[in-house]
Amino acid sequence: MSIVGKIETIDANAITGFIRLEQNLCVVRNLFIVVDKFPFPLRPEHMFASGEDGGARLEFAVSTAEILRAGFSNVEVGWSREEKIVALTFNLQVLDARAVRTFDVEISARAEKGWCTLQATTDMQVSRVLIEVEINGVFYLDFVLDTRKPTSGDTSPRAICCFPLPFSAQETETFDLAVFQTNGLVRSLRFDATLDASMAQDAERLSRQYYPPAYRSERPVAILARVGGGLESVCACVISVLTHTEANARLVLVQDGRLDPSAASYLEQLSRSDRVIFIKDDPGRVFRANAVNAALNMVPGEDIVLLKSDVLVGPGWLSGLATAVYSEGNIATATALSNAGGLFDLPIATPLETRLRDGLCRSVTQRSLSLFPATPVAQGPCVYIRRSALEDVEIHDVESLSIDGTAQIALCLKASKLGWRHVVDDRTLVLRSLSADRLDRKLGSGALPGANALFSVFPELESLIESIRANQALAMARFRAEGAHVSAKMRVLSVISTDTGGTPQTNRDLQRGVARDVEMLVLRSDGQMLTLTDPSGALIRSHRLLEPMTLGSHVSAEYNQILQRWLIEFAIELLHIRHIAWHSLSLPWIARTLHIPVIYSFHDYYSVCPSLRLLDGNNIYCGGVCTQSETACTPDLWDMAHSPPLKHRFVRTWKEMMENTLLACDAFVTTSQAARDLMRSHYPLLKDRPFNVIPHGRDLVMTELVDVFPPAPGTPLRLIAPGNISPAKGSDVLLQIQELRPVDEMEIHVVGASVAEVQNSALITSGPYTREDFPEIVARIRPHIGLVLSIWPETYSHTLTELWSCGVPVIAFDRGAVGERIRESGGGWLLPQDAGAEDICALIAHLERRPDEYEARRIEIEHWQSGTGTERDVAAMADDYLSLYRQIMFHKSLASHFPSPLG
Repeated sequence: MSIVGKIETIDANAITGFIRLEQNLCVVRNLFIVVDKFPFPLRPEHMFASGEDGGARLEFAVSTAEILRAGFSNVEVGWSREEKIVALTFNLQVLDARAVRTFDVEISARAEKGWCTLQATTDMQVSRVLIEVEINGVFYLDFVLDTRKPTSGDTSPRAICCFPLPFSAQETETFDLAVFQTNGLVRSLRFDATLDASMAQDAERLSRQYYPPAYRSERPVAILARVGGGLESVCACVISVLTHTEANARLVLVQDGRLDPSAASYLEQLSRSDRVIFIKDDPGRVFRANAVNAALNMVPGEDIVLLKSDVLVGPGWLSGLATAVYSEGNIATATALSNAGGLFDLPIATPLETRLRDGLCRSVTQRSLSLFPATPVAQGPCVYIRRSALEDVEIHDVESLSIDGTAQIALCLKASKLGWRHVVDDRTLVLRSLSADRLDRKLGSGALPGANALFSVFPELESLIESIRANQALAMARFRAEGAHVSAKMRVLSVISTDTGGTPQTNRDLQRGVARDVEMLVLRSDGQMLTLTDPSGALIRSHRLLEPMTLGSHVSAEYNQILQRWLIEFAIELLHIRHIAWHSLSLPWIARTLHIPVIYSFHDYYSVCPSLRLLDGNNIYCGGVCTQSETACTPDLWDMAHSPPLKHRFVRTWKEMMENTLLACDAFVTTSQAARDLMRSHYPLLKDRPFNVIPHGRDLVMTELVDVFPPAPGTPLRLIAPGNISPAKGSDVLLQIQELRPVDEMEIHVVGASVAEVQNSALITSGPYTREDFPEIVARIRPHIGLVLSIWPETYSHTLTELWSCGVPVIAFDRGAVGERIRESGGGWLLPQDAGAEDICALIAHLERRPDEYEARRIEIEHWQSGTGTERDVAAMADDYLSLYRQIMFHKSLASHFPSPLG
């Protein structure tokens, strides 16, 4: 087959010509035009049949800008557009695939430290080689290799280039990289090695510090959107904004053209709130020229978000954009990624279901490397503008800041000349209702509005726009975003201290219970080592503090900086502080600056006093009010030798420090009414905040106690005291009980870790146990009565739950949650708080004489087992927490200002 081609016209806009085929055969995929030795592939959209010669003649038209983007982005900016065309069309030819094969390129590649290096060896005829790179079958980036003249000893020109791989240093999975040249696949490579943790992108990102404005005040933001059309489309946009936007923001709706009466009525209803402004069209004025500036004058001093009215936003969109803008001091604008309508489009279709849209937006944020790629202009359906940049440029004295016009691009160019920068927020995706087949997978599919007019005013604009194509950080961001999925869940960060005890065990239960709806990460600290783990317990981040945390300050600037990064990097939407020991007391304030809601749990009384259980140095319960003795109180979780004196001294400072921490929290949780009342008595501010009582839930197998009570003559009565037995848990009382009755009459089994005095006594000890082993231990001991003898008011008591699940009635002091639960459910006997070992022995003797009272408690346990014990499982606890999480997220949103349904 022969081919004849001819270039007919060359001008500033396009290159046109025709191709005549020997026979009526379409070979569009194998046709190229060669511009200065650079083969440019003709695609179907460039070709059309002329109707001559039975279809054997094909005409083509290729945009000059497209050719320039493909191979000549390195042409000097100083050339005029016409000079470029003349220079770049030198030796322009039309070739078929057989000729192009002479341009084959041999490529070798290697990956190290997060970068891939390509070396190309080419034929002498080639001066530029267009390369496309795919990773795991997904387009990543394209660029042009310029070959050099042969050096001494070389037989062919070579070109070497490097580009970053779009993975974080922690990702180790195998990936495939394919390199394409204009005439087909050149090389396919598989990388199995772990990426080096020192990859440049991670090093740059992790060294960035974020500077959200106003450490303790709300950042004022106004969202300005033009609205038009019917009720359905208006509602969809507005509801998504109100649902996912912080309550301190304001929504300014400007009517744009025709607005359906029902939609106008809906917006007027919303505008009754002080958080929504609705500006109607006024036929008597030039609306488009003045309306936006009028809206800006209504929200003086506030940052501005320009939003198209058909945009649907997702969780954390506004705080994400603000984080991008305030990541440096001179960033004027941040443009969100979108799936249509701008320079930074992605080939992603908009899911129909709200849940799936939210999951998709979350996935983009969670997958992001937080690169914030630089861009010369902000252009898209969602742009955040810093107010100080607006004031610097004084844009509203010059022209209207149109949402879809050229003025926002002019703003960027003018701001750039004053030292301002512009970025793409690669953590935020906004969606528009477009199908996937309308979306291009390459950069820059969105048309630049008013391009010709802008080029005449800003001659540098064309080259600036073309430079976006070579932005490798943007290519990385796009690749990460295109891999997003619709099933991403809300991320909650749970903060705990110790690895043992009830709090971490309950936290693991909660992780499992909420896993269907929430991905819960866990932050631990021992005062020096910070660890971040995923729901499976796998370590994903760690950091050792250069200076360990101390009780006296309980704040670390280094800790604050690391946690701010982690909160952003892992897209945390809610912070749940389960215990703050060894963490910075500034943690809630850090979250607040990032507009992350904070829930604070009280699982003991550390927030009242670092003595933890409110026992003084003599193990006397103080209730958080220092007793008169001068015996020093012990801060249980800290080295006393390096801690300030608590009693009558540092405890006052401590409460001031803790009150300041609690001020930054949005809601509070504890596990009993008694604990809530005590916390409110010390911190009155808690009375005006959401404060839920959520009892722990456990998945337990209920068993029945089978031994007869009282035991037969000659058989000892068996008591069991589970838990970590110390003086606070009644070890002194247990030792006294043992002294009052002979061992052959009564055995006391201590199950769990215990102090030396207990281990060296006649008490029977079995050492620490796991929760799963407890029923087997109880079955082996076959106890008649359980003892829960804490001398402080526990906030819940897992040991009480475990004893009841095994059918064991309990003797306890009437303190805190233990007394509260036994009064509510029965299943035991309560003694006054000042009771001692003699009172316990007297009660046991009484029960031995009145086995009917003992039997009544056993029946109450059976009722508990079939009722609360079975119903209050992990799923029930998880439901309560999920309900609280949703309640707080709603309370923190603009939607909370509207008591009636939004839609």
